[in-house]
Amino acid sequence: MARFGGHDRASRFVLDPTTTPAEILGGREDFALLEIDATGRPVLQVLPGMIGELRIGVSRMTVAHMLVDPALTNRELGGARLPLPYGARIRIQCGPRTFVARVGGPPLMHTMLGAPATSRPQLARS
Repeated sequence: MARFGGHDRASRFVLDPTTTPAEILGGREDFALLEIDATGRPVLQVLPGMIGELRIGVSRMTVAHMLVDPALTNRELGGARLPLPYGARIRIQCGPRTFVARVGGPPLMHTMLGAPATSRPQLARS
């Protein structure tokens, strides 16, 4: 997303060689962990060497499971690609960085009074 509109909040989910171990990026200049596909749906992309999980309600799928699932394998990518449904929560560790995101739902940030800071869904990184 940062490639299309400059540096915005979504650019936090683009991995680059300065913060990502070379063995994970596999020679790539950068890598979008989260993308928006042509239909406007968020898509999670993972590579070997990443760890973490996807949660939808009480269901859980690890990155290791994504990488071995033939339905999610993307040979061009060299990893797995998974469209995310509303309510999905992800936590992916890539080298020293951990990425946390949620698709839809209430904002992750609140004002001091406890009211939502914005009506748009927020992405968070820790």
